Amino acid sequence: MPRKKQDDKNKVHGFSLPPDVFDTATESSSKWGLSKSAFVARAIVWYAQEVEKDPSKLQSPAKTQSNS
Repeated sequence: MPRKKQDDKNKVHGFSLPPDVFDTATESSSKWGLSKSAFVARAIVWYAQEVEKDPSKLQSPAKTQSNS
């Protein structure tokens, strides 16, 4: 498996997360004790907001059925 380029570290499902999401995780973790799970939650919320703005951005490898 090829190593990811440094540029790809801020990508989630093809999105480039804003740098402040990552800066907040690294800086806040020492200042306020923000855990990795809190950072992950923040990234998920950001991702959900982006998809809500533009649903065509959603790139899910697994198709889920919302209506059954």
